[in-house]
Amino acid sequence: MLALRTPADDLKTVFGGLVFVWVCFIAQVVCFVFKSIDLAAWLGVMPRTPLGLVGIITAPLLHAGWDHLIANSIALGILCYLARRTAPEGMSSAIFYAMICGGALAWLTGEPGRPHIGASGVAFGLIGFLLVNGLVRGGCGPILVTLVVGFLFGGAVLTVLKTTSNEGISLSWQMHAGGMVGGVIAAWTSRERKRD
Repeated sequence: MLALRTPADDLKTVFGGLVFVWVCFIAQVVCFVFKSIDLAAWLGVMPRTPLGLVGIITAPLLHAGWDHLIANSIALGILCYLARRTAPEGMSSAIFYAMICGGALAWLTGEPGRPHIGASGVAFGLIGFLLVNGLVRGGCGPILVTLVVGFLFGGAVLTVLKTTSNEGISLSWQMHAGGMVGGVIAAWTSRERKRD
């Protein structure tokens, strides 16, 4: 017999994912401080370069600083927990599609010579997924989560096209917009799955 997932189980899973992101950032800082290796240049999305394609998968694990990491961690913690509670199978799809769509859009249209990094594209993907999931699947829980996400992150949706830069690194609208599109795709493709 399968054991039911508890809220504490989901919290542990989300916390484990966030710990992994923090460990990657600490490794990024250590490489830069002690070895002068800029992992953002190697593992970020570098537009229209063959090596830059690697960043489609690795860029969400890199951040431009502690403030960037903390902001993304708060958003990811809340969004991943909500997604894990209401649609765990869709959460994985949303993260995957957000990484692929956001990274590909940054690679195709981003400013050349500037690596694009950060997990905010994944956060926007989860926002898109949770906003649309409740609408396409119905049910009390998913619709309530849609309303909560709209209330908490509705303002972020308005900033999806905002670009900021930090010491030669782009925190780009391409990853935000592409991530959101990826989340919507994940919600649409998982709409027929059973409600959790």
